[in-house]
Amino acid sequence: MPFFPNSARRAPFGAVVPALLLSFAALGCQTAEPGILSPFVTGSLGLNLPPEPPPPRVDRVSLAFTSFLPDGQVNVWLYVQGANIDPKSRVLVDGEDQPTMPHKAMNNDFMGVKPEVLAFPVFDYMALIAGPGPRAGGSSINVAIRDGQGRQTDAVEYVLPSDPFTLDSDGDDLPDVWETAGIDFDGPGGPCDFVDLPALGADPFRPDIFVEVDVMDGVKFPPDDDTWKATKAAFDAAPILNPRSKAGIGLHIDDSSRSTPVASALYVKFEGKPPSSSPSDELVWFYDVKAEHFDNASRGRIFHYCLWAKKLSGGGSGKSDVARNSAGTDFVGPGDDFVVTLDGFSSNYDSIRTRAETFMHELGHDLMQKHGGADHDQYTPQYHSVMNYSWQLRTGRDSEFRIKNPIDGDPFYYGSFAAEEDAAGNLPASFDRTRIDFSEGMSSEDFANWNALVYSGPRQNGQWGD
Repeated sequence: MPFFPNSARRAPFGAVVPALLLSFAALGCQTAEPGILSPFVTGSLGLNLPPEPPPPRVDRVSLAFTSFLPDGQVNVWLYVQGANIDPKSRVLVDGEDQPTMPHKAMNNDFMGVKPEVLAFPVFDYMALIAGPGPRAGGSSINVAIRDGQGRQTDAVEYVLPSDPFTLDSDGDDLPDVWETAGIDFDGPGGPCDFVDLPALGADPFRPDIFVEVDVMDGVKFPPDDDTWKATKAAFDAAPILNPRSKAGIGLHIDDSSRSTPVASALYVKFEGKPPSSSPSDELVWFYDVKAEHFDNASRGRIFHYCLWAKKLSGGGSGKSDVARNSAGTDFVGPGDDFVVTLDGFSSNYDSIRTRAETFMHELGHDLMQKHGGADHDQYTPQYHSVMNYSWQLRTGRDSEFRIKNPIDGDPFYYGSFAAEEDAAGNLPASFDRTRIDFSEGMSSEDFANWNALVYSGPRQNGQWGD
């Protein structure tokens, strides 16, 4: 990895740019003529902003380069990104300006919705590279952005890596060494299988989520390749800029078993298994199925596990084991297991969109996302997310439901320019029937799912919450 000496840390911006450009060129990153970076998409970096844009917002901090020094220090180049950032913005670390340069940008599409009706319209996303110089490995820094108008974001705490073995450049809770070389948790000759993460598509500079899916025999509305295509497309389109890879999040779904013959019961119970429990023709326990079909020793630290079942004991379209407090009123940690159950619904719900929405909704809970964004309200009109009950299953609902539970910004849900429900609650005549999405936080900064995903759920390794 490139190492930029301390002498360059406080150098003028122009003096740092040539060294960075040489490093980007060597890594195959996008560069143009000296001193200019190519835009990530068609258009110019940051030029989509209006004359008086909303304030900037920091969405995430990751790493573009890392070098470990012999004295326990680490030298990093931060990759700081967010919304409504202009090219003149500077990164601040612990309140001090750092050498900063813009790297990639992505313009946003309002799909015909007027920005002025949104509480926090996001005109574009931009990533900045900044070099704070050598710091103590494992120490915490506070990262903020000040834009060209002098407006400063709230600071985000970031913990620097302490060693090459736990370095996680993209922040997906999978160390870089696993994503580049694979992992065998007990070494050669042990019972655990080697997990070849590079062969599965892992990328140390792009967040990855792995899910193993088993489908119960006889499911009426099973997932198909189009279900996975739609769900992966949503994560690929996530407004996440990555320093050495394409934008988005890599969602990797292993449904190679396609069915679980043992789990042919009508209902699945998704709670902790009593000691005397046993499966029957009517009921099977989720964790019995997982124990038989999921290699927890080899995969439990990496994969979420999903059982696509017929019906859920207690009803509903699915459930996650996201960790809750003792009162059950709030989430206190992410999950690693979830179940999808659509067989109790009518054929109105037999669509690519409904299947993909439900899968993404329950996976969203595993990633610690709430029904109301910042809270657990289930039908918030301004919350533009598949986590919102007004969004999930909406195309299968009747017009009465849609009138009772309106959504703001219909085109964001329907994925088509100016697509609107009529006054009688009827669906638009034409819309994208496969598009699904989490919130970008345009109704409130607190409601952005994409910058709040918690990737560490697989650390639970089969624990459960109600």
